[in-house]
Amino acid sequence: MATTDGRKEQVVVLASGFATRLGPLAREVPKALQPVGNETFLDAMLTPLRGSGFRRFHFCLGYLADAVRSYLERWEGELEISSSVERSPRGTAGALLDRLGHLNDVFLLVLGDTLGLAMTWAAGGRGGAPHPAAPPPIGW
Repeated sequence: MATTDGRKEQVVVLASGFATRLGPLAREVPKALQPVGNETFLDAMLTPLRGSGFRRFHFCLGYLADAVRSYLERWEGELEISSSVERSPRGTAGALLDRLGHLNDVFLLVLGDTLGLAMTWAAGGRGGAPHPAAPPPIGW
């Protein structure tokens, strides 16, 4: 999917949480890779976005980042994937501020632990308020 000026639309996925509410389930498996039905949470989140034409993704990672990066290698060649690791938790704004120079001016922000919720976010000095957006429905 491309913008009117030819740039690829970008999806930014925040997936750096510690998953403390999952307790022992998340000690070795990050929240994004937890099972949801017959797939991982990450697959359930990315499938409708990929189906809508998105091909450029940036993952803001933290806890167990290497496991998520290894999992993302399955889409090499099909998707343009980059990632960054937040060394110390700074919240949503911190993860985004660290990466502003590497993100499109406008991007789709997806919370890596929430299915069906996305935000388009104007960055790069174009205004700050997020605008709710809905990815296509997930076919379960």
